[in-house]
Amino acid sequence: MSLMTDIRSFLPPRSSDEELLEQGILPASYDDRDGYDPKFLGTTAALTVPLPLPVDTTDITRPTPAKPGRPFELCYRRFSVVMSASRRFCWITAVNIDGGAPFFHPPRPGWRTDVRIPLEAQVGGHSFYIPTSFDRGHMVRRLDPVWGVEQVAKQANADTHHYTNACPQVHSFNDVTWGDLEDWILSQEQARHGKGTVFTGPIFGANDPVYAHVRVPVVFYKVVVVVDDATGRLSAGAFTMSQSNVLPAEGVALALAAFDPGPFLVDQVTIEELASITALDFGNLTAFDSLAQSIPPAVRPPGSLRLRLKSARDAVLWAP
Repeated sequence: MSLMTDIRSFLPPRSSDEELLEQGILPASYDDRDGYDPKFLGTTAALTVPLPLPVDTTDITRPTPAKPGRPFELCYRRFSVVMSASRRFCWITAVNIDGGAPFFHPPRPGWRTDVRIPLEAQVGGHSFYIPTSFDRGHMVRRLDPVWGVEQVAKQANADTHHYTNACPQVHSFNDVTWGDLEDWILSQEQARHGKGTVFTGPIFGANDPVYAHVRVPVVFYKVVVVVDDATGRLSAGAFTMSQSNVLPAEGVALALAAFDPGPFLVDQVTIEELASITALDFGNLTAFDSLAQSIPPAVRPPGSLRLRLKSARDAVLWAP
């Protein structure tokens, strides 16, 4: 018996989909999935954070059925996904995180497609991820919505394992700075109640490389929104991360290698710039942009305002 076999013999077996359905963890339907809550940070208009949407909504794959009044959203437990029809990946994911609530670490279920949109409208399965060796990169991090009541947390954990919540990423892309950003921001005492709203997704480029007939995003974005307890106002930070320096030649299968954080380039950018390069409408969040407000317009350097991050602790979190 191999060492791998010996180790696996001590691990609990993964529950089957049938067992998870019986336990109420996998959705028999998605009717009970609440989705992203715009009023999670506060019920007043000043603290409401609407779901960003593409400026051109014609490229959205609409779910069937959709929740009333939410025609563009795939609603899951505590998060929502908006899909691009042309790219077959998400435009945006939006999740509510309560850093002060109990968190759980349930086992990982298998990945699955979402029956509310056509199979051909989502990239998934062995036909792509296994041959190319790309990781199924969670857009909503697996543990972000896994808080609160344990049964609900287990549902959220299972929901993050839909291919609609994944994009191809090289091994360990979510480690170090990118993965630390949300934790670092929510851990700050100035972040009211440790609660946050996070938007994540790919930045689609016309020159993105093609692997196994799939155009793979090179750059990803993240927007973290909290309430600044010192001012009672929203505070928002926008970030981008590129995997351009670690991708193989176009069309070549990707071999897994030891993780080197150096090639991953993480920047804090203004929400205004992010809106321009993503074609997403972030509404009034530009008024609460911590980076843009940290440097008066009169002394800003020409061109885009961009801060290279060596670690999450380099991020500008609060307006002066």
